[in-house]
Amino acid sequence: MQCRSSDGKRNIRAAKASCGEGVESLISQPPRVLARCAEFVVLVTISTASLGSASFAAGSPGADEPAAHRAHSPPASPAPSSPDGFSAGRGWKINLGRAYSDTFSFRSEDVLPAAAEALAHDRWRIRSADPVTGRIVTEWQPVRHLFVRLFLGEVRERCVVDVTPLGERRSLVKFRAALCTRKNIARNPLMPRVRKEYEKAVRDWQREVRATLVERARKR
Repeated sequence: MQCRSSDGKRNIRAAKASCGEGVESLISQPPRVLARCAEFVVLVTISTASLGSASFAAGSPGADEPAAHRAHSPPASPAPSSPDGFSAGRGWKINLGRAYSDTFSFRSEDVLPAAAEALAHDRWRIRSADPVTGRIVTEWQPVRHLFVRLFLGEVRERCVVDVTPLGERRSLVKFRAALCTRKNIARNPLMPRVRKEYEKAVRDWQREVRATLVERARKR
């Protein structure tokens, strides 16, 4: 999901101008400029990628992802031993985003594929979509943007969607995303902005799912 506001574009241009062109020039900048660069990290991340973990994405890999990236992705535990869907391998820290729930006036069997398609449209790679449990789990995907890696280190992202029937034609949809990192980023100064953009991205995704369902209902 992308940031579409003109203010956001202006902020990106201003922050980019402050950041210089390389890591060496960035490191030598005063704190005021580094703060602008931190804003640039988040704005570019949200503007160029998928939901993000929070909105965490800075570019989702395709089928041509280098083998080295795949080899170092945090291995997910099987679903039965991972109630929340976010287990990862040793040495990785899970940073859970807030869970957002919304009610849809559609059957769960209609909501699940629409939710999966909206995720795929936002460049998430679907690991599993179980019509029995109503759960969609994406792959752990690397965040590969240079400045994200500079400020947050090695980062992976995943989201989990749970679709629960509330009756014949109502469903509860819960979305939650997470970042997986090698170091603790809970107090990183970027995180408040990341959480704000995460909420916006989730709301955009919910609107996309609802619009898809409404359109399909009209065609029946």
